Amino acid sequence: QFPFSVGGEYATSKLIYLSPSFAGFDFGVSFSPSTSSLLGTIQSASAGLGPSQSTSPFGVPDARPRNILEVNARYRGTFGAVGVAANVGYVMSGKVNDGTATRGLSVFDAGATVSAAGFTFGGHFDTGRFNGQNNLSAAGEKTAMMYIIGALYQNGPYTLGAHYINDSIPGTFGNAARKTNAGAIGGNWGWAPGAELWFEAETGTQNEGPIKAHGTGLIIGQRFRW
Repeated sequence: QFPFSVGGEYATSKLIYLSPSFAGFDFGVSFSPSTSSLLGTIQSASAGLGPSQSTSPFGVPDARPRNILEVNARYRGTFGAVGVAANVGYVMSGKVNDGTATRGLSVFDAGATVSAAGFTFGGHFDTGRFNGQNNLSAAGEKTAMMYIIGALYQNGPYTLGAHYINDSIPGTFGNAARKTNAGAIGGNWGWAPGAELWFEAETGTQNEGPIKAHGTGLIIGQRFRW
């Protein structure tokens, strides 16, 4: 799971334009005035603060972005037996006037994959002003950065993949204090029509200030479809 956005911002109310595809290229633009439809428990304007200010129901400033603009361009094509997919995008926003010293989002995003002979190799990269999943960073905090690289192999009913992820964001303590290193491997085996056995294993560490956490997990499952 990629730490920035992770699909959660899809729940906001927004205006979207998606271009037609031409020569493998297409692009999209979206604008969202606020995150109110995503954060339904947060008051969009609290009494006594004015229409452009906000706090949580408990009176604590929630440091939300507003006027979120997203642009993204994508390419998908094939060159003989090689397939290529790539994207580049940018996210920017203002912020709710909540009295905090946070800054609006300013995030550069890019990713690409190359596929051939059953193998797929790729990566995804984000950097800019943010502090985790669509969260704002405070003034003076360092630029956040995260990347993921991985590979996948498919052959008939068998699929095997692995990835490594690294991120450095301001975190609770500020100034790029939270760092994550993690890796995972997984696979599927379609051993009969409508029957698939799969597994996932992952391990990683996360450090923030004086706190260090390590986690390891293994999941094995069986899926049936009929």
